[in-house]
Amino acid sequence: MKKYVCLLLSILMLMTMFVSPAAAAAPASAEPVGFSINRVESADTSALPDILTLQTEAIQPAYRIASAEGLLRLSELVEQEHTLEGITFYLVCDVDMTGLDWLPIGADTPTGNSNPPKYFAGTLDGQGHVIRNLVYENRTGGNMVAVTGLFGITKGATVKNLILDESCSFTYSGTANDNRTGSIIGWANGSNTIDNCLSLAAVNGKNHTGGIVGQYPGSASTLLRIVNTTNAGPVTGAGAAGGIGGYMQGPLEIVNCRNAGDVSTASTAVGDVYQAVGGIVARDIRVAGQKNLVDGCVNNGTLTGGLTGGIIGAVQLASGETSVQNCTNYGKTESSLADAVSGQIIGKNAANNGSSPVLTGNQEKAGQSDRTLLSAMLQVCAQVTAGTTDQSESTSLRLVTSVNAELDAWQEIGFVFVLQPAGGEATDEIRRGSTTVYRSIAGTDGEALVNYRPQVMFAPTSAYFATYSITDIDRSYFDMQITVRAFAVTQEGETVYGESATFAVSDLF
Repeated sequence: MKKYVCLLLSILMLMTMFVSPAAAAAPASAEPVGFSINRVESADTSALPDILTLQTEAIQPAYRIASAEGLLRLSELVEQEHTLEGITFYLVCDVDMTGLDWLPIGADTPTGNSNPPKYFAGTLDGQGHVIRNLVYENRTGGNMVAVTGLFGITKGATVKNLILDESCSFTYSGTANDNRTGSIIGWANGSNTIDNCLSLAAVNGKNHTGGIVGQYPGSASTLLRIVNTTNAGPVTGAGAAGGIGGYMQGPLEIVNCRNAGDVSTASTAVGDVYQAVGGIVARDIRVAGQKNLVDGCVNNGTLTGGLTGGIIGAVQLASGETSVQNCTNYGKTESSLADAVSGQIIGKNAANNGSSPVLTGNQEKAGQSDRTLLSAMLQVCAQVTAGTTDQSESTSLRLVTSVNAELDAWQEIGFVFVLQPAGGEATDEIRRGSTTVYRSIAGTDGEALVNYRPQVMFAPTSAYFATYSITDIDRSYFDMQITVRAFAVTQEGETVYGESATFAVSDLF
């Protein structure tokens, strides 16, 4: 009996820095902006109980989530008003939510309730695994705070090393006046941390919409930290919309994050802070005596609206401080509205007393091609016979990479790779199936490898995807390992590479 296994191999330094071919063997000199699979440190979860065995009268300090049912159980526990404070949940595999009814982890609450009882206060460590086909539409109306996302409401929570792929979407289509929509968190209430997460999900909201977090109503005693995180999905709102955060009230730290998704609002208002569009933050709200920091972030997304800012759409309120430093905007602004207001770093300073945000070391590169940007998602898809050791059984390797840039900036995108004994040296020619796989004769990554020019097609994430398949890798190569490196060739003929990713052939079986 055949089985089809599709697992995430690596997000190959998604939105990462490149090195020149001459220096390809050396590690990148700069920390990649946004999510990186190389930051994930897998925990030994073999002895942990499954969340499906969790008994609320005797909760253990940590659990495994190994199925879609496990993720549903987490939502169910919070709906029963268990905040799970201090408890860590480890995602131990990719999860497919196809056909399942989702309720955000921490759901809607009546308007005026600033301390809702249903919220998540624990830690979810995705360990680099992917949630797929999580599609949720919130139609709540009336006198409610409508929250939409993987997590509806969090307070004192940490979410890290988690990936939402492009088959996920989060939509608010109801009539509640107070609605908060994000892919990871709708309403980040109190202090929370998001670290090394990636979302390719489409986010469609109304009032407060963010690619990662919809709203954070902070205070002097709280802090929201979003670090090393990437949004690469489209974000649309009827009001304010931001690539990372929608309504962000300090104190706040957004550090080393990237937005590569297009961000837009349906509003036709010109210069209205309530309809602001920001590459990183839509509305930056200051708090007396506190600091809102956006540091080392990059926007690559196109921004559409009557008020747009490459990093922050609008800065509001006089008290407190907003500091934007070492950020770069590559995103273009599009608007059919006459007299639309835009800025490459700040769209509009609407502070009550006119005090300006502190801007240091930022770069304005709107419309320029960001050649440091490679979003290379590698997937391994295997078709094998379950439970056999038949060495004639073969499998297929499917690789996917994407370059989030104008197609005419690249002549070619694809892969170089080497197959060799685990921990050993490779021979010149390893395997001839439908194609031939070579090792690097010179032993240098990026040299003397077979470069494939795959088919290029447009993808929903506004990135151009290239795919290549190799067949007839069989079980006789069980002790082999494959090293893959994504590459792109510019119109000027320069070849740039992402970091290499290595995996065992045995992982396919």
